[in-house]
Amino acid sequence: RSARGISQAAPDNMLAFLRDGYYFIRRKCIEVRCTQDSIWSKWSPMEGVEVETVLQPEGIGHIRRHVIRSDRSYTAVEGGFPLPWTEQKELYQDCAQGRAAVSASAGSSRIELRQGTAEGVCVFCEANVNLMHSRTILPYLIYQIPAGVTEITVYVEGVPGK
Repeated sequence: RSARGISQAAPDNMLAFLRDGYYFIRRKCIEVRCTQDSIWSKWSPMEGVEVETVLQPEGIGHIRRHVIRSDRSYTAVEGGFPLPWTEQKELYQDCAQGRAAVSASAGSSRIELRQGTAEGVCVFCEANVNLMHSRTILPYLIYQIPAGVTEITVYVEGVPGK
């Protein structure tokens, strides 16, 4: 793994901020609170950015709500679940404004915007960045985060194949 390039950083199930060609992710939480139906955390991937995230189950997936406070504008990406693959021809990708999804015999993965603005993309991750599978594809969203406060809500699900 590397923090350079989305295919090397492979930020599965996380929010990552791009600065000076490197992706910065959550390394630790400043504060965490758990309730019966959600997990709230406050964290900072780097100086000048603070994020409050709420994870909440919904259907067969979960909702992620982020309140981002930033000192300047950033590009950020948010990954869904990585999907293993063996043959590219078996993959079906559906990436557009506000959503990214991929499916194959190994299952399906999607991330869908509920609040905010984002472009959906799928990326073939570098070999062996995933501990369980040597080749994966990752659906993710790209955000343009302005200075100030930004709120984002997404729905994420990963379904294993038969």
